Amino acid sequence: MQQHIDLGPVEISYAAALRGVRPKGSSQSFRYIRAGRMDADEMLCLAASNPEGEFLFIDENASQAAEAQRRARDLHLANAEFIGMSLAKLEDALAAGTHFIAAADYFCVDLSYDVADNASYAHQLAGSLVRPGGLFVIRYAPFASARDSLHFMTAEFAPELKPSQHTEFLHELKQLGHAYFAQHPEDSAALDNALGAQNPEKFLNEFAVATKPQSRTIATLASMVPQKFAFVGDARFSANYLEMMVPKPSQEILYSLRGHLLYEVIKDFSAAHAFRTDIWIRQPGDFTGDLAQLYGNFFYGLTDMTGPVPETIMAGGQSLDLSAPILAALLKFMHVMPLTVGDFLDHPDGREFKPLDVVMAVQMLVACGIAAPMRGSFAGLGQIDYRYPRLAGLFNQQLRAEPLHGMSATLASTVAGRPVKLELPEALVLQAVGRVGFEESAGALMTELQRVAGNPAQARLVFPFALTPEHHFAESMIRRVCERNIVNWYALGVLDAA
Repeated sequence: MQQHIDLGPVEISYAAALRGVRPKGSSQSFRYIRAGRMDADEMLCLAASNPEGEFLFIDENASQAAEAQRRARDLHLANAEFIGMSLAKLEDALAAGTHFIAAADYFCVDLSYDVADNASYAHQLAGSLVRPGGLFVIRYAPFASARDSLHFMTAEFAPELKPSQHTEFLHELKQLGHAYFAQHPEDSAALDNALGAQNPEKFLNEFAVATKPQSRTIATLASMVPQKFAFVGDARFSANYLEMMVPKPSQEILYSLRGHLLYEVIKDFSAAHAFRTDIWIRQPGDFTGDLAQLYGNFFYGLTDMTGPVPETIMAGGQSLDLSAPILAALLKFMHVMPLTVGDFLDHPDGREFKPLDVVMAVQMLVACGIAAPMRGSFAGLGQIDYRYPRLAGLFNQQLRAEPLHGMSATLASTVAGRPVKLELPEALVLQAVGRVGFEESAGALMTELQRVAGNPAQARLVFPFALTPEHHFAESMIRRVCERNIVNWYALGVLDAA
């Protein structure tokens, strides 16, 4: 069972907190607007996972928006609204006064894989749709193509240098672009050939362009700053740490350029990421240096509640040891349920550690993708009746109603504050148990296994060999899945306690 982390209010608040933005408490109401690329089912699930939020989803496909709104009504999701309108038409309607949308605490626009460049409309809408102190999040490709980032670097910096400095520039380009050249071996070979022949002009001429490629990062900076927005990092947790954002050979030179006016664009080339996910705060922002206020209200749990946590993990070309005592202690608790930093420090096993060390350890686990910030924790210890588990909320109760035709199922989690994804065997077992309880679940599961056996794609995920489903296999599957998952189903709020 893995969480689907993508531009939800909890993760955005945490990422902004890394830059000192005071986050909202988990029980505080908020308004969230989402536009651009999205999956309607996931957005419904996001709204169900955050009942204190008011969600508006803007889909340029009017028919898709209408269908999603119908589903929201059927699920009694009163906090989710869909409208069908393009960003361009929405900007015109707001300017003309024919449409009104209340300003939000979060305005998220995903322009990844966007054919028509809607970035300029999104920038302008941020001024209307984000309240003071609110966060604007925009995902976009920093350049039209990856090679454009290299063309930009050569066109921007080489003309300013003397010919005698060109060789040194290419050496720095190679060091800075370690990730880029690893992904583009032909360009790497051209650079090495030019350096080997001591002929830097050969490379610079080969990659010369008549017009310098447009940096969408610069365009975003130029549009947002005059509107009194300040940049506060990347929504991807790891991208806020230089050590995890770029390979080790690039870190020293990139760090030395942190004060450069074009640092963010240079970083685009060095990181070689297909997309940026900028977070901007509308001024005046609520900033603080108090670590308790920044990180104390978040709960922290594992991103994969069922998979084993490795002892080491690779990040930025470096091996990070996760077996250190403080990390091992945190992970032991997170395997049971999400907890706050204060919860850990109050426990006898956590009292030996300093608060600052605990905060840093939690940040490491989150940056590595092992843990994630969450909006709450399970409060039903001592109330669980394992014989008759009950799916939590109307959204999750859909699982009982219809056969599963996909490769997984997505459920809402009011603990995580985001959707969680169940693998197909896990979803089938939870569906059967949710329908009839444990005592009759093998029979309910057999009905679904017989159907799945006729679907080769699903069968490969459920049956380890070419088996004909039998009753003893269903019983074994229920036992195996539940022993591994049932505590975590409760811990993430997928099941109710009573």
